[in-house]
Amino acid sequence: MKLLIFGSKGKVGTSLTHAFREWDVTGLARPQLDITHWPQVTKVIEDCDPDVLINAAAMLGLDPCEEDPERALLINGLAVKHIAQTCQRLGKTFVQISTDAVFNGKKGEFYTESDRPLPVQVYGTSKLISEIFTASYCDTFYIFRLPFIFGVPEANRPQVIEKMLIRVTEEKVNTLEAADDVIMSPSYVPDLTDRIRELVEQKTAYGIYHLANSGSVIFSDFIKELLTLAGLDISVKPVPHTKFSRSARNHCAAPLISEKLAPLRSWKAALRDYVRDLRNYGVIT
Repeated sequence: MKLLIFGSKGKVGTSLTHAFREWDVTGLARPQLDITHWPQVTKVIEDCDPDVLINAAAMLGLDPCEEDPERALLINGLAVKHIAQTCQRLGKTFVQISTDAVFNGKKGEFYTESDRPLPVQVYGTSKLISEIFTASYCDTFYIFRLPFIFGVPEANRPQVIEKMLIRVTEEKVNTLEAADDVIMSPSYVPDLTDRIRELVEQKTAYGIYHLANSGSVIFSDFIKELLTLAGLDISVKPVPHTKFSRSARNHCAAPLISEKLAPLRSWKAALRDYVRDLRNYGVIT
């Protein structure tokens, strides 16, 4: 089986490449591929002729998308429309990676696949548009909504957790501030990408699926658990998320659960493997 991955160098894309290692995988990312250049995208798909195409490429970050909405809507929205149309024309299975940010966080409990999306910022809106285009233009599609993720660090692209750990290990801070009003279902990327492979290989019914490690947690408590497992004697100061200046609204409580799939292991169990990854990559000792 042949797989084409767009956005293959990011945290999710890298893990997908490993998860599908027994397939014939072609991975592309910038600068090799600009998914907003329609003729290039069409030629790549036609030349590769994959059985499945996974789009993990996206403009990420609440603030960057809020500050450049035109680019966010182009990359996360219109580009996906063209990919979906091309997959439909060529008879390919299309997998679109989405996010918990399609919800506003006001439900007060876990969000399931049947809950109505209602984003509160440009990033979530652009990803919801990607879902609409995917389902509208391709009959053979999967949409996988992922929550806050953690996994193998990307070279030169530290994300929230890695940035906090850099402050501890390199800047030698002894206190970290973390939001105490953001509730999430943090999830280990390899668990998510292994499940994606299983669902695709099993030819699970097309549609929208939530993928997340089991359970939910307040972000500040998640950071406390991470530091404890890492053996770092650092205090965590809980603060409201508004303490961190940002231009985009936050979907503060959007933990995910699936009403269609068996649950994955708990986020606490997965976090132990992540700490192992951090040691293997020299982020912590």
